[in-house]
Amino acid sequence: MIDAVKKFFLDRLRVNSLKTRIILWTCIVSFSSLAILAVVFYFRTSNALMENESRGLVAVRDLYSREIGLWLDGVSHDLKNISGSGEIRSLSEAAPGGALTDALRPLLQNRMNAYSIFYEIMLVDSGGRVIASTRERGSGEDAQAGALAAESVKSGEILVRDAFYSKEMNSAVIVAAAPVYSASDGRRIVAAVAGKIIYEKALSGIVSGRTGLGDSGEVLLINKKLNPLGRLMGYNGNPADLRIDEKYSRLALGGGTGVTEGSDYRGKKVLAAYMNIPRTGWALVAKRDTEEIMKPLRSDVVLIWLLLLVLGLAVFSEAVMMASNASGPIISLTDFSNRVREGDYSARIAAGRIDEFNDLSRALNGMADSILSQLDVQKRSLELIEVMVSSLDLNDFSRGLLSRLIEITESSIGAFYVLSKDGSDFIHLSSIGLDSDKLDAFHSERFEGEFGRALATRSVAVTRNIDGSSILNLRTIIGDVPPTEIMTIPVIVKNRSMAIISMATMSAYTDEMLRILDTVRPVMSTAFSNILANEETRRLMLELSEKNQMLESQKDALEFQADEMRRQSDQLKKQNIELDMQRVRVEEANKLKSEFLSNMSHELRTPLNSILALSRVLSMQLKDRLSDEESGYIKIINQNGGKLLTLINDILDLSKIEAGRIDLRPKRIALHSIIGIITDNLEQLAEEKGIYLKVDVPRDLPQIESDESRVYQIFQNIIGNAVKFTEEGGVEITADGGPGTVKIRVRDTGIGIAEENLPHIFEEFRQIDGTLTRKYDGTGLGLAIASKSAELISGTIRAESRLGGGSMFEVTLPVAWARQDFGNGRVSVSAGRDPDPGPVDGTGAESRTDESPAPGRRYRVLVVDDDRDNITTLNAVLQNRYEILEARDGKSAVEYALNMNPDIILLDIALPGMSGFEVAAVLKADRIARRIPIIAVTALTMVGDRERILRAGCDDYIPKPYSIDDLLSKMERWLRVAHE
Repeated sequence: MIDAVKKFFLDRLRVNSLKTRIILWTCIVSFSSLAILAVVFYFRTSNALMENESRGLVAVRDLYSREIGLWLDGVSHDLKNISGSGEIRSLSEAAPGGALTDALRPLLQNRMNAYSIFYEIMLVDSGGRVIASTRERGSGEDAQAGALAAESVKSGEILVRDAFYSKEMNSAVIVAAAPVYSASDGRRIVAAVAGKIIYEKALSGIVSGRTGLGDSGEVLLINKKLNPLGRLMGYNGNPADLRIDEKYSRLALGGGTGVTEGSDYRGKKVLAAYMNIPRTGWALVAKRDTEEIMKPLRSDVVLIWLLLLVLGLAVFSEAVMMASNASGPIISLTDFSNRVREGDYSARIAAGRIDEFNDLSRALNGMADSILSQLDVQKRSLELIEVMVSSLDLNDFSRGLLSRLIEITESSIGAFYVLSKDGSDFIHLSSIGLDSDKLDAFHSERFEGEFGRALATRSVAVTRNIDGSSILNLRTIIGDVPPTEIMTIPVIVKNRSMAIISMATMSAYTDEMLRILDTVRPVMSTAFSNILANEETRRLMLELSEKNQMLESQKDALEFQADEMRRQSDQLKKQNIELDMQRVRVEEANKLKSEFLSNMSHELRTPLNSILALSRVLSMQLKDRLSDEESGYIKIINQNGGKLLTLINDILDLSKIEAGRIDLRPKRIALHSIIGIITDNLEQLAEEKGIYLKVDVPRDLPQIESDESRVYQIFQNIIGNAVKFTEEGGVEITADGGPGTVKIRVRDTGIGIAEENLPHIFEEFRQIDGTLTRKYDGTGLGLAIASKSAELISGTIRAESRLGGGSMFEVTLPVAWARQDFGNGRVSVSAGRDPDPGPVDGTGAESRTDESPAPGRRYRVLVVDDDRDNITTLNAVLQNRYEILEARDGKSAVEYALNMNPDIILLDIALPGMSGFEVAAVLKADRIARRIPIIAVTALTMVGDRERILRAGCDDYIPKPYSIDDLLSKMERWLRVAHE
């Protein structure tokens, strides 16, 4: 603000005179300060008046509150006396009737005459009906009094409620009620006595006082409807027609107590003290006009302005005098500044006054002396720098620098020491005024003597006040003279003292000399470092020259070796050609393998589809003739057939991709629909496992142009794996769009993948747990197919996982179809829908069972298999012949075999936790269980598997899929052997 005012007066009014500005700013600052003091005084005084008035209004409010409380106590006491009358209690207990009403009315009239505060008294039963009243028309008619009386009967308390306006009385009417207890049973309430009070006759006299409220103050009682209960000072109409909807009335009715400012019903500003009367719910307000409160302050304001005027005149006179005294010295200062600016540093200001201007003159004169001193320091520093920069070698540097330092510092002698190459000692390099033969080297790590302090602190050290009896003397033409001071200067390079300069003088080293040294020391260190670097460069150049001669002598040997390497290179080229030919043959073999698998899978798929179709027809035609169990058998056929078909489809898809026989059909695809279909199919499996399946794929996600079957295949495998390998927690699918791409992330809380296995999860037939005891089934083709499918449609799949910590797969797909060169030329791209009909549920071959019971005893068969469908199939085959025991893992199988003593065991080899090999070994090691025949029923059919199974302890071997006749035949043979 000050800057703005200054700009206004300088730029607009052209106030350029210093004297005028001093007068102007003195007046502005002074008047502003006085005005601020006046404003502060005004507001502090007004606040004090308001606080004092607030305390007075609170006292008035509290006084009237006590008066109203005493009045309410009196009303309650009178009603209690009336309701406690023995006659009223006896008559109230009798059954109501005409005669009873006639008897009660005189009794109530007597009570009303005794308590003149009431203008009507009535007796009300517990239902709120008026039984009798002192007024004829009051019987059975007054609903408000009846309601209050019924509440008094229910609560057993004396109640006084909010007032209401009566047109008949043309006043506010207050209703009070007290319970009437039974004359025979003093604890039972049989009725209530209700009384009506006219406000103007009862309370108006209490709250109409004006003591302590001045001319404009008054006390208000406001009911819950915001109507005043009595006549108001500034309102002549009916109080029932006026609503006092102000801040203080709402706060009081809400239960608050305090003081606030606001407007009243007249629209004038008031200060109001308010509170709530809990017994009636009324608002009690004591208020007074703000204008009347602030009236004493008006005369003070006039006095303040007169005082400001007088003080302003005094300030203006003082400003004129002060400006006149200040202008003369400033002219002298201006002349001094101009001379210094023009280069006359000998200019000085004559001091003629004893005040601040005199101090300023001495300070400016000192500044001129300091400038001269600094110029001299800079001049001598430049002379030293010039000597150091122009030096060519270390000797030249030390002699030139030492000579110039002795001259500038007015020293008598000086010596230059340099650190040895091994860094152990400082050795003498050059000196002036000293016998160089007597200057010995000194150790760099011993901080002794005159050099010790400089080496320890790495700063200039000055030894002053040397004793005259010192053994150190300076030789002159008149004799030996002891020095007065010694100066030691370390030369620092890379935070290490690399040289020491020592000088002595017969006089003293001034602060100006020390400033010169502080100025040139950084340059001295840099120049010395450059000299050392040049010396090292020259040394290296000599060494390099010698090595070049050695290299010339080795050149011939290297040329001979180069010829030998060329011959070896020719041989390597021939070998690389042979390797390329082998690689081509391997690639051709892989291609033929892929084509073979593709053809074989296709040939298997055709009859399998026929089996699935016929099983469905059979299920539909015999639906009414098959039992639930038989329908379940057909369901198992369909389920297992579906698994086999899925496997064949995976092999076929993988073979097609590797062989390049893929027909891509790009079109617009909505990813949220595809993912929705996949998750709907997996929802039941997730519910069975007790895990959640959460999908957060926005419907407004950009549609992509891609091959729908490939996209479906990618997410079916990834989401299916996530549900499959998650036992606790759940699977979450999210998606978002980026520039030209869409990213879908599948996170699960499953078993996770170890870090060393993560790079191999997209390889064909790769399973993290490939042992016989693995918990999860599968061929390891799902992720390989998903990865290759993503490559075909220009997408990528990224995986993150931690063993035991779940996995995250991120699929990135382009929004627009990206044409790419697949290399083999056999991948085609066409428009239209994917002709692949999709997965088919159910497969398998129908097994024949002999349902006639076997003669003789029923043998006990222990079936050990972790697949429920395999156990169900064996149950269907064997249940009419044998008693079946079931075990789902190797540990349970051992317990059943040892405790239940079965006659024969049908053992699967691939079991979770404990394999069939281990089960057979444990049972054959037991003295009793070793007699139980064990037949291995397994899908291990590779070369050597039969021998391994028999060596483990199994008595026989049946591969899957098996012949029912073969199974029954072998079981009967081994049962005969075991029981012969």
